[in-house]
Amino acid sequence: MNRKIIMSFAVFCLGISSAVYGDSLPPVTFPIQNDPGDEKPDSHRHRMPPVPIMCIIDFEAETVAFSSSAIEGIYDYQVYEADEEICVGSYGDTSEFVDALGNLSGNYCIRFITPKETFTGYINL
Repeated sequence: MNRKIIMSFAVFCLGISSAVYGDSLPPVTFPIQNDPGDEKPDSHRHRMPPVPIMCIIDFEAETVAFSSSAIEGIYDYQVYEADEEICVGSYGDTSEFVDALGNLSGNYCIRFITPKETFTGYINL
């Protein structure tokens, strides 16, 4: 009898742990680039193609990281529908932004606004 209760309890605990930890989203990596309006033409009046920067969003740690240290001072995280017509949300805090993304599914345009530049990328959730 005790063994049956212990086994039932163990199965119950495994079920709860898979329900709690099974829903965690894996980190998402996608390229971003600075908006064309932010770029300055070179001396020959030709615009250099932007260098892609990788963005890594870790849902579990609620962090956003970039492959370039040039991105700093983000004061606004914006989420748009993929066609960039409708703003789904604007967030001043990294954890709020990541939490909001974790509740979305589909294709979205993401904008990171800094005092000097705006960086844009597209993400599939």
